[in-house]
Amino acid sequence: MKQIYIIILSLIFSSGALGQHKSDLYHRIDSLIIHEIKYNYDSTTDVINMTSNSKLVIRSVSQFPSNPSPMIILDGEIVKKEELNNYKLRQVGSIEVFQKGDSSLMALYSTLATNGAIIIRSKKFIRKNKQEN
Repeated sequence: MKQIYIIILSLIFSSGALGQHKSDLYHRIDSLIIHEIKYNYDSTTDVINMTSNSKLVIRSVSQFPSNPSPMIILDGEIVKKEELNNYKLRQVGSIEVFQKGDSSLMALYSTLATNGAIIIRSKKFIRKNKQEN
């Protein structure tokens, strides 16, 4: 009987039923962020420095994270890396990687692109844009 429980538990853990399974696209983008952009995640990643005694909040440079994660754009929309779990790598038509400090990217996205960006275009998005042109 114990062997049956062990087999069932090993199947549950190996299939990812207890935790959210990361898609192949998520893993690919995470690899690009770490190895090509050379971004290091740490305790300051995406943390906004706020003073606790502020009564009036005015949007300023200090309200942007001091170490923002590289920006991810999917089909023209800025997305969080976790949203990539809804997509498969086979759905992607192109991936462009922009390094930290890329001037053309900074001109378009300002401080959001401080640590680089990855632009992903799905095959469906590419086909749709070809038909419109």
